[in-house]
Amino acid sequence: MKLLKTEGGRFVFYLGRREAALLLKVLKFYPLLPTDYHRVTRSTGAEWGPDAQRLLEESMAEHQRENVKLLELLGPRKLRPAGDRPGYRLALDRAEVERLLQILNDIRVGSWLRVGCPDPDEGKLPEVNDQNVRYYIAMRAGEQFECALIAALDPGAFPRDGELEPGDEDRPGHPE
Repeated sequence: MKLLKTEGGRFVFYLGRREAALLLKVLKFYPLLPTDYHRVTRSTGAEWGPDAQRLLEESMAEHQRENVKLLELLGPRKLRPAGDRPGYRLALDRAEVERLLQILNDIRVGSWLRVGCPDPDEGKLPEVNDQNVRYYIAMRAGEQFECALIAALDPGAFPRDGELEPGDEDRPGHPE
């Protein structure tokens, strides 16, 4: 997924044929995160009652229904043949980009739960098996699509090829 241009508040992306097919397959996982995953608070001792949690879950369910409507429009109405090369163009306004980010994040976090909540910093690897490998693939592919969308919204969010991040000059293998 590559940002081609921004014009008139619209972001125009190019996706190769396989990439577009992968995006559509990943989006079919939505909604993946259960509405009761989110908590009003995770701290103990808070005075939030079951009504507040129920309200949050109802709000999350409504949000998911709205996102499903957006996804119904995404494929056939938004993904157009590129014309000048094999692949597709995807034109979205800022609100649609942000909603697509939310949808992909739901899929990524829901997939993360299904592969055992891996945490490489803690040495916990994904628990991938025949039953959940598709979630691992959706998680990793979703990450890439999210990065492309974030970079479009905030061009300074990621270093460009050849650019250094703060602290890189101290890492082994850095050319001096």
